[in-house]
Amino acid sequence: MRDVCTELHQVCPGVRIYCHICGNVLPVIEDLVATGLDGIGPLDPLGGFTVAEARKRAGPDVTLLGGVNTMDFMRAGPEEIHAQALRCIREGQVGSSRYILSSGCALPRETRPENLLALRRASEDAGGR
Repeated sequence: MRDVCTELHQVCPGVRIYCHICGNVLPVIEDLVATGLDGIGPLDPLGGFTVAEARKRAGPDVTLLGGVNTMDFMRAGPEEIHAQALRCIREGQVGSSRYILSSGCALPRETRPENLLALRRASEDAGGR
């Protein structure tokens, strides 16, 4: 994987390489970063870890994505989603590090539309675009 990342970055310096990995990434996150990946996600709290723990282990140079509990999009209210999202932003975007706010995985069909709006509102409240 390191050879692939190195080659792709040499051929196209602007390319960004993202790894989609489900479950608890903490045991392998340092290894993933060492390959030269630009992004890792989705960070799913159902895997038993937080965005803060992932950021601490990944360091500041890799973009992290995810962190809002996927199942809560159908069972929680908008204020809870908003609070989770703000926490994820605080934990994921430390200093100059990059973080992309999203759910921990694919959204259930029963996702409440007002919860998607709450996610967007949190991004806007935190200064996102």
